[in-house]
Amino acid sequence: MESPLAAHVSETLTGIPTILAYKAESVFIEKQMAKLDQSNLAYLLFNHTMFWVTMRLNFLNAVATFSIAIFGVTGVMSADLLGVALTQITLFAPIINELLRAMVAVERLNHYAHKLPSEASRNLPKDGTLNTWPSAGAISIENLSLTYSTRPDHAVVNGISLTINAGEKIGVVGRTGSGKSTLMDSFFRLIEASGGSISIDGVDISTIGLKKLRSSIQMIPQNPILFDGTVRSNIDALAKYTDDDIWYALECVGMKEYVSRLSNKLDSTITEGGTNLSAGQRQLLCLTKVLLEKNKILIMDEATSSVDAESDLRIQDSMKTHFKSATVISVAHRLNTISGFDKVLVLENGKAAEFEAPYVLLQKENSIFKEMVNAMGVTNAACIKDIAEKHQQRK
Repeated sequence: MESPLAAHVSETLTGIPTILAYKAESVFIEKQMAKLDQSNLAYLLFNHTMFWVTMRLNFLNAVATFSIAIFGVTGVMSADLLGVALTQITLFAPIINELLRAMVAVERLNHYAHKLPSEASRNLPKDGTLNTWPSAGAISIENLSLTYSTRPDHAVVNGISLTINAGEKIGVVGRTGSGKSTLMDSFFRLIEASGGSISIDGVDISTIGLKKLRSSIQMIPQNPILFDGTVRSNIDALAKYTDDDIWYALECVGMKEYVSRLSNKLDSTITEGGTNLSAGQRQLLCLTKVLLEKNKILIMDEATSSVDAESDLRIQDSMKTHFKSATVISVAHRLNTISGFDKVLVLENGKAAEFEAPYVLLQKENSIFKEMVNAMGVTNAACIKDIAEKHQQRK
C-alpha cells in the first residue's frame, strides 16, 4: 500500500504551484491523510499477523523445550545430547520465522514471474523480413473491437472499419469516453484487439513483435514525457544521430535558438519530467525526437492540448512540411487544428459515426462534427469553415 501514498506525494510536490494558486491545500492534505491511513492499515495487519505467528512459534518452542527437558530428567537422553538439544531448540523459532518470510518471498516472485498477464512477444521471426516496413503508411482497420480486461463485456471500440491512405492526415474527434485514446493505444498494441484487425501496408500488426511495431510508429502524447538527463539524451536516447541532424531537427521545430542560448547547448541539463522547461518546450522537444526518426506513421493524442498558441502553430506547420509524406492520426483538442486535415473521424459510443473530409461534413445537415464546430461560437465556426474550404480547394 505504499505505492498510492508515494504517488500522491510525488504528484503533490510536482504540482505545488498549481495547488497554491487554486488554494486547494486542504483537499490535498485530506487525500494525504486518507492514503496514509490506508498505508498504515496494511502495516497494522502485517504486524498483527507477525504477532500471531510469533506467539504460536514461541508456544511450540516452549513445548519442545519442556519435552526435551523431561527426556533429560527421566534419563532417556544423556547429558551431552541434552545440552546439544537445548542449545539447538532455542534457534527453532527464529529459523521457522525466517523460513516463513523466505517462502512468502518465493511465492510472490513466482506469482510475478508466471501468473501475471504479460504482453505479446517482443520479437518474432517475421520481424527480420520487414526492414523497410512501413514504406508508405497505408492503414486498414477491419471490424476492430477493443475491450479492457476489467470489463470484457463492454466494447470501448466496437466494430470500426475504415481505410486510411498513405500520407493522409486524419483528425479524430468525439466526446469523452467515445474511444479516441483507446483507438490510438491499439496501434501500439497496448490493448490487444478482441476482434477484427489493424493492417499497416498490408501487414497485420498482431503478427509482428512489439519491439518492431512500436519502433516503427511514432507518438506525441498529450503529456510530453522527458527524463532526467540532457537535451541530447532526451532527443536521441540511443545516440543514433549526429549533432548536425539534431540541430537541424531543433531548427525545424523552432527550438534551435533557445537551446543554443543554454550554457552547455545540447548537453544542458533536463530535470526529471522536464520541469525546467515550459509545456510548449517539452512538447516541441518530443516533436524533435519524432522528426529525427522519420517514421511513416505519426500518432498524436491531443498533443496540443497543453501548449500555447505559438507552439501549437509550430506543430501544425510541421505537419504540413516535415510530415507531408507521413500518415498522421491526431486526436483533436482544438477543432481548428484538424479543420485543414484530409479527413475527420468522429467517434460516438465506440463506433465510427462519420469519416469524411471536414469540408464535406460541414456541408451536411445532421453532422455531429458540424454540431461540435457550431458549439464553439460564430467566430470560431466561421474560421474553421474557412480553413476547411481552403484545404478542399487545394486538393
